[in-house]
Order: sequence, then C-alpha cells, then structure tokens
Amino acid sequence: MAYEAAAMRRLAFCGVGDMFVSSTPNGGPIMPPLVRFMLRHAAMGFALGLVVAAIIVATDALHLRSLAMATQMGWLGLGVFCFLTGLTIGSLQIGFAVMLQGTGDDRDGPGGGHGARLVPIPVRVHRRR
Repeated sequence: MAYEAAAMRRLAFCGVGDMFVSSTPNGGPIMPPLVRFMLRHAAMGFALGLVVAAIIVATDALHLRSLAMATQMGWLGLGVFCFLTGLTIGSLQIGFAVMLQGTGDDRDGPGGGHGARLVPIPVRVHRRR
C-alpha cells in the first residue's frame, strides 16, 4: 500500500496521476478511467459481434446453422462461433476507439500532420569518366 501511495505521488508530481487513477469522494480508489474506457468499448463491440453472429446463424449464411443442426455437438460449435465473433469485433471496437481518440490539439488544422513542406535540395552530381 505504501508503494502504491508513493507511485501515485510521483504520478501526481508529473501531472499525469489523475489520468490513470481516480478516487471516490471518501478517498477510496475506483476503476481507472482508461480501464473503464477499454471495458466499455469491449462490451459494446462484443454485443455487436453477438448480433452479427446471430444474423449469420439466423440467415443460414455459409450453411452454418444447417451444419450445426446436422451434428450432435453443433450447439458447441455455434457457441464458440458466437464467442469468437464477439471477441473479434470487440477487439476491433477497442482499436477503433483508441485510434479515433482526439488529442485535443487542433493547431495542426484539419487532417493532422506537422505542416512540413517538401523542399527540393540541390545536389551536385559529378560526371563519371
């Protein structure tokens, strides 16, 4: 506990402590905002993945439903398919959410970048003999 308090003091000294850990009004720690951000987007993506898997199974796309109904353990295959589809789309949602976060720095103007221009540099070329 003392180690965590010392680490938080160092983070607070650097000015980034509130970005990682928040606390309740009575001083107890709550879930860090970055973890909440990731879990919230993972849950939304997983739910969307389950909807996509349900649509694929309901429409019998790729004959998955008929294949599952023809085998004895087809429910297990459908469960794994739904879980993995949810996991994949949940991971995609986390990636999109992280990459599409704005930095709040609009000095670059639209499109980002650093405003660097390409300037031709004269280069001397010596003739070979």
